[in-house]
Amino acid sequence: MSSAGDDNDLRADIAGYFGPRIKGVAPVAVEVQCSPYSPAYLRKKTAAYAERGVNVLWIVPLTAELGDEPFRPRRYELFLHTMYLGYVFYYEPGSQGLLTPVHYSPAYRYIDPKTFFDTEANEISTGDYWFKYKTLKNPRYTDQLPITDLVAKTLNAWVNPNNNKLNIPQRKIMGVTQAKWWPDDEYQEWLKNNDWFRYVKIYLPDYEPDDENDEFEDNVSG
Repeated sequence: MSSAGDDNDLRADIAGYFGPRIKGVAPVAVEVQCSPYSPAYLRKKTAAYAERGVNVLWIVPLTAELGDEPFRPRRYELFLHTMYLGYVFYYEPGSQGLLTPVHYSPAYRYIDPKTFFDTEANEISTGDYWFKYKTLKNPRYTDQLPITDLVAKTLNAWVNPNNNKLNIPQRKIMGVTQAKWWPDDEYQEWLKNNDWFRYVKIYLPDYEPDDENDEFEDNVSG
């Protein structure tokens, strides 16, 4: 492995070709991210691979299954999530060589409504909304797959408007072939599954319950 400060040494954990070596087909470098390197390190190494025409696959190995509960991804995992346009490749114990692509969906907590009076006897109402965590995420899975099912992708650079240290370089990566497995509006989906009344109020203002099958009332009462 190369050190974090050595831009010329690009010895990957695993390097080779998917299938027979064919002229004009770029090699693949597999980086197993066992150490929590900084986003700056990942950015430099990914850019260096791209400059040399090498497709890179970053994998995060796990010592236990990720599970279904909200969790707090590390900084480098969030960087990889952005670099892959919305997912990270994990390798879970007992997966028999299969990778687990995971999207980080938002995690929410309901803030109960409450009312109080300020020093001037004004009534103040707060709460009654879904609070979106900044650091906690819900893992969203798709089917596991072997490395050989991945395809090479060349993606353009992206500039982070809030933090240049998190800029994403132009890159050559190995990614999934399928379309994304999460909706564009994840908050809408969350409300539909967890707060039907608020979902209808925001997204279906003209909704009228069926008198024979009052789904609206059933969901509100539940």
